[in-house]
Amino acid sequence: MQNNIQSHLPEIAWNKTTAEFYNEFLLGEILLAEDSIEEAISKSSDASPMGVYSLLSPSYLLPHNFPFERDTLARAYLKNGEVDKAIDEYERLVTFDPNTVERSLIHPRLYYKLALLYDQKGQNNKAIEQYEKFLDLWKDADPGTSEVEDARARMGGLKK
Repeated sequence: MQNNIQSHLPEIAWNKTTAEFYNEFLLGEILLAEDSIEEAISKSSDASPMGVYSLLSPSYLLPHNFPFERDTLARAYLKNGEVDKAIDEYERLVTFDPNTVERSLIHPRLYYKLALLYDQKGQNNKAIEQYEKFLDLWKDADPGTSEVEDARARMGGLKK
């Protein structure tokens, strides 16, 4: 695969850090879609954070938080059968770390995905905790939303 964005990065003046983030993110997604799992893990592990810049400006807030989930590395670990590493990555994604430059919003679906993995590993209390966070954040979701219905059913089963 030819990486056309990489060749244009030196020309980008508006925000090179952001451009590098999107380049690395897109490359990881492409590699994952192409089933180049090991390379997707390698590239996604080394990806630069988006960084922080003028987050008080509305014109920067929206692009700063998209792509919203940013779970390429976790999905690559899962596709590679590395559930524990996927759990570690989802835990990192849902945990605010003041020592990093990452300041994007946390998508509620990440709590759901983490809960599913805890559930799969038999870590019921942790699964329930994540399902509860997810359901609290999506309490006003449209009726019939598949993740919400699934989380409610799974959590109910775990609480019995």
